Amino acid sequence: MGLAGLNAILFVSYGGILRYLHTPGTSDQPSLGQVYTAGCGAGMACFLFSTPTDLIKIQAQISKINKTTLQVAKEVFLRNGLSGFYQGGWITLIRDAPSYGIYFWVYEGMKRALDVNGGGEAWKLLLAGGMAGTISWASIYPIDVVKSRLQMQVIGDVVSAKAISGSSHTVEESLALNPGGERRSMMVVQRPYVSIKDCVVRSYQTEGIQVFFRGLGPTILRGFPVNAVTFWIYEVVMDWLST
Repeated sequence: MGLAGLNAILFVSYGGILRYLHTPGTSDQPSLGQVYTAGCGAGMACFLFSTPTDLIKIQAQISKINKTTLQVAKEVFLRNGLSGFYQGGWITLIRDAPSYGIYFWVYEGMKRALDVNGGGEAWKLLLAGGMAGTISWASIYPIDVVKSRLQMQVIGDVVSAKAISGSSHTVEESLALNPGGERRSMMVVQRPYVSIKDCVVRSYQTEGIQVFFRGLGPTILRGFPVNAVTFWIYEVVMDWLST
């Protein structure tokens, strides 16, 4: 569900910025430098949406009990308010801006190298989109690892089970009774990462350089088909809307 909104913001921002940068009549098509700049700008716009959706997804994935998206979102809000949804916001911005610049740069470059005209042949669009996804993910993967580590932390005030509407579980699995007898979550990170630098240094010291590339293979394998289809459907729909 988050990807639908994210891609809507991404492509409309990219198109708007590219139209601003490329003056009609100066050339038939924008330069790859303009494409990269527009992609970076689109990534900056997307971080406002991608940060909270990534945060909720990651915290739902690491939970040892079954939680709905709404329950996870409530927990984040009750711990830290609206600002809690932007935990890891800076590192998300650092990831998204250059990665989407590379994303669109590779896609447009591949289309020109393959001589795609208009809608183009499907296999060419699929190949260009797949390569864009693979290369952009590979280029920023260590940053994504740091982002995920910062966002998986449960930081803030403990939240009672009664605060989570419709749930018989507490916010986390490690529980205790407070003096009033109310069950409260006690699983708050004892020593959370205090900054991006702290996360990078401590992760490297405890697990070595390989920690920043853990899971890269499956991510790249996923990135090719997902982005191949994304760009292909985008081109098909844009052609359909233009007729």
